[in-house]
Amino acid sequence: MRIPVNIVNGMTKMVGLLALYSVHCGMATLSFTFHDVDATVTADEDGEHLSGVFTSKRDSGTYKAALQKKRRKSGQHDSSRRVCYQGRWYNNHGKSGDFSIEWTHPDMTMQSMSATLDVISLGTRREPVFLVPDRTLCDDHGAFIRDSFLESLRERRIPLPKPTGDQVWKSWAKFPQGCNDRVRVRALEPLADFILSQILRVRFSDVWHVMTPDRGYDSKDVNVYSKGGSKGRHQDVQPYGSLVFVFCAGLACKSSVWFRSGERKDLEMQSGDVMIFEGKTWHQVHECMPGTSPFKKGEWLADRRISILVRQKPLSRRM
Repeated sequence: MRIPVNIVNGMTKMVGLLALYSVHCGMATLSFTFHDVDATVTADEDGEHLSGVFTSKRDSGTYKAALQKKRRKSGQHDSSRRVCYQGRWYNNHGKSGDFSIEWTHPDMTMQSMSATLDVISLGTRREPVFLVPDRTLCDDHGAFIRDSFLESLRERRIPLPKPTGDQVWKSWAKFPQGCNDRVRVRALEPLADFILSQILRVRFSDVWHVMTPDRGYDSKDVNVYSKGGSKGRHQDVQPYGSLVFVFCAGLACKSSVWFRSGERKDLEMQSGDVMIFEGKTWHQVHECMPGTSPFKKGEWLADRRISILVRQKPLSRRM
């Protein structure tokens, strides 16, 4: 789930930044992105210390922080769920600076969190297909997916794609049908990892794809459809054994997948939904459905649909 956090990183202060919150083995973990920085921090079992890592175009490094004890003043509301850590960041160039992060623990147990994590399984153990609805993740009708893509365009100064009719903008295509493979939507990679670690590995531990070792993600393949756009039956060019997380926003669409047995399954994707499947599974995007976008008339995605593919990197040959 996503929660607001307040962060001071050196001289940069961010209030209300959204972070992806999860709990594993009793330890709270937050993943967040600001500017070109991707970061993850984890509290220890006692909650007394926090450690983490960050990467950017300029550098990479670690966070080390300690819990700050706060006394509750007379008449003040109970703030026992509010935590604040202060410490330092250290990068690979020998530099360091102040770091602090503050958030409120969600008022729910992991059992109640698990009950809200809906997921639909449509595939098999060899060819898994899952649909995770928007209400399970950001519950914002695709706004975070849209904003993550727009921010990646701004960072690389890529013009906003505006296909019309039956056109489909493809990030790997040459300009103006694409952006020459320049875009990277890394803000969605922590969300893909959350789906894998906190939902799929809990619910579907008997599926081999779900339990393979972590090896990172690629987030460079993006499609932008107009309301008449579609993509025929096809198979992605990637080796067997890696999952693809398809994040969608804008118009709803009907999709289909085909298994090796010849069986076909149909599903409908709404704005904010995520479809996960084995990368070699044959699939098709049918015509986008006019009038189904949650975005207002005149907005960029009012008559368009975006799909961002976050792919697991291939398994090592040694495995």
